[in-house]
Amino acid sequence: ILTIHNINHNVGLETELLLIKDNNFKSVNVHGLNNVNDFNKMVLKSEINQYVHYENTMGKIYLGGELANRLNVLLGDKIIIADLNQFNFFTGLPKMKKVVVHGIYKTNLLDYDMTHIYMHTSALKKITNNNKFSIFIDEYLSNEILDILINKFPLIKYEKWDEKYLTFISAMKLEKLTYSIIGYLIIFISSFTLMSMMSLSVMQKVPQIGILKVIGVKKIQIISIFIIQAIITSLLSSSIAIIFSLFFIHLNNSLNLISKIFNNSIPFNFMLVVNNDYLYFVMITTIFIMVASGIYPSIKASKLDPVKSITFNK
Repeated sequence: ILTIHNINHNVGLETELLLIKDNNFKSVNVHGLNNVNDFNKMVLKSEINQYVHYENTMGKIYLGGELANRLNVLLGDKIIIADLNQFNFFTGLPKMKKVVVHGIYKTNLLDYDMTHIYMHTSALKKITNNNKFSIFIDEYLSNEILDILINKFPLIKYEKWDEKYLTFISAMKLEKLTYSIIGYLIIFISSFTLMSMMSLSVMQKVPQIGILKVIGVKKIQIISIFIIQAIITSLLSSSIAIIFSLFFIHLNNSLNLISKIFNNSIPFNFMLVVNNDYLYFVMITTIFIMVASGIYPSIKASKLDPVKSITFNK
């Protein structure tokens, strides 16, 4: 039915197993796929082991870079997968199978590389007794196709990714909202600082404004001086801040500085990114605030009597 309607899909099996390497181990979500090679080429795009030879009976797995670092695993290494739901009656040990690391992928999705591995369905079936197959699709099904599937397969269960991980997505949205509020607070506080600095700059130049009025400079020209000063100051300060931020982000993504500074006391294992729209917003906001904060005091100062302006006490 999916093929007839030209819907990309991949038949597979999902279960939770234990990954063991020497004295290190990690509980992982294992995805068995019938077309794991095509999935790797289109989605994972992992670094593939092309040189190490191994037994044909040994399963090949694809695991994330974060998980490979934690278990100290390299391409071509052999690793053990264990099913804790199946135990040997005589030894009391769980059912285990040795597999080889065929690919290491990196998604830059928080915690995903640490908890998900992929392998062929046939290899996974040799480890687990879980026979609940799944069909993975990369688009939502229409109500028409869903009705056809449900009528033909009454026991089928249809799950959407965003509904299955609703708690995770809600937490990400809340975190994004919190960071946005903190960011706007920083901009708000910085705006008051800029306004105070610009107003103070105008007040310090009241005697010079009086001298300019004495020699015949018009009010609009005096106001223009402070507007130009505000624009140049805001452009210069914003440019320096943006360049410094971009440099720090590049440095952190290359050297993982934040984790090293805090000595891994905070779980900061994701890439820093900057949206260009936010950069434009910050720069335009800075220019607007600087100009607005310079116009009012410069107008007030330009209206002062020249003699009082020259003798103005700072």
